[in-house]
Amino acid sequence: MKLLLISLFYVSILGWAWGDSIASKNNEGNKLYKEGKIDEALSKWRDAQIENPDSDKLHYNIGNGLHEQKKYEDAFKEYDKSLNSKNSELQQKAYYNIGNTHYRMGKLQEAIKDYEKCLEINPKDEDAKYNIEFIKKKLEEKQKKEDEKQEESRQGENKDQQQQKQNQSSHAQEKEQKEAE
Repeated sequence: MKLLLISLFYVSILGWAWGDSIASKNNEGNKLYKEGKIDEALSKWRDAQIENPDSDKLHYNIGNGLHEQKKYEDAFKEYDKSLNSKNSELQQKAYYNIGNTHYRMGKLQEAIKDYEKCLEINPKDEDAKYNIEFIKKKLEEKQKKEDEKQEESRQGENKDQQQQKQNQSSHAQEKEQKEAE
């Protein structure tokens, strides 16, 4: 019995030290990230991920580092893995950052959907609300420019058709004059 208790004690100590090692590496990565040392931060987070490959927080942090490096596809994949978290605050942050990533990738409609999912979790997220409105205005401006280009194109086509008619008319008149001579 005494041997069993001693064994359990050592197993719990090892588990605590193992968990502490992950937390320590994660915290070091966070500190490096805040200092702008993104490569070093990613290295710390990936080291911690070796010990705990399913950590939602590590996926989220790695996503942040990759986003900062403009590796948007890879960041998206990491954020997506962090959505499995039972922590609703982490899910909300992940949806928000997925929205940012989609925006950077030029996928504006998807970004709006991500920010809306963020708001489903936290309806008070003012940044997500602002981003939705910002993107909607951007989409409206884009549509307006496209409409203007189409109108200019139509006007250009009409001018070309009118010019062709005038040219045909001029050629017909010249031909009539030559025949009359």
